[in-house]
Amino acid sequence: MLALILPYAAPFGATIAVAGLLRVVGGLERGSRTAGFSIVCGFLFGWYWTIGPTWLPVDALTRVPHIALVGALLGLLLDAFQPRQIWVAACVTIYGISCGWTVVQGEFVFRTPGEIVSYAHFVLIFGVWVLVLTRLGSLASNVSSTLINLIVSVVGIGCIAGLYQNTFLVHAGTIFLTSLLGYLILAWILGLSCGYSIVFGAGGLVLALAAALIQSHPETWLATAMLLLVLFADKTARRILRGPDWLLSITYPTILFLVSFLPVMFAVALAYVTLK
Repeated sequence: MLALILPYAAPFGATIAVAGLLRVVGGLERGSRTAGFSIVCGFLFGWYWTIGPTWLPVDALTRVPHIALVGALLGLLLDAFQPRQIWVAACVTIYGISCGWTVVQGEFVFRTPGEIVSYAHFVLIFGVWVLVLTRLGSLASNVSSTLINLIVSVVGIGCIAGLYQNTFLVHAGTIFLTSLLGYLILAWILGLSCGYSIVFGAGGLVLALAAALIQSHPETWLATAMLLLVLFADKTARRILRGPDWLLSITYPTILFLVSFLPVMFAVALAYVTLK
């Protein structure tokens, strides 16, 4: 029993430990922002402890931790120095270009794809990367909304991967899920915020898992793309809620969680139909 629980309890505990350390070292304001770096740290700890692939990225799956680590480090720098928004936009653009080119080419090398389809593929991936990071950035003022959207998105990716019996991707998604849950619990206790470390790190990780799913099973592209609707579920949730502010603060996370699962249900159903 312990052997089954430990691989997922370890990233959960690692996330809480690193977040707590960053919060203490960084202080009330900066520490609260930079603590989000712990999510990717917890994921990487679980990834290399339980999955244990080589460090070199050789395929779509083994590129996932590299994309996540670069995004988390970039976000950590932004959280630490709090530059103007023009620099944040520049980082989103550079990160999107780098990740889009890496997904298309299989490695980050400056060479022409050779086909117009590859150029279109790159532009599409870049656009999705910018859309998701920008959307997560707009939700960052509410840490619960951001984390719930990420959690539900990961669950959706894991469910689709499970339909296609991609145990490697399901395992990676579960490790990420426990890291997110660890940070969510600590955020509620300590009042941690959602900084750029989460937007770039955890957001990039979700996108990397989605890209790995599509590259492993190209027929899932439409079902996976449907999960983008999860990021816009907060607007529907706010329309449903009525009542005093104290009640809304309690019920909103639950309503958002339920509404966010609607796109996941449709995506999984579509993936099931495609599989058949």
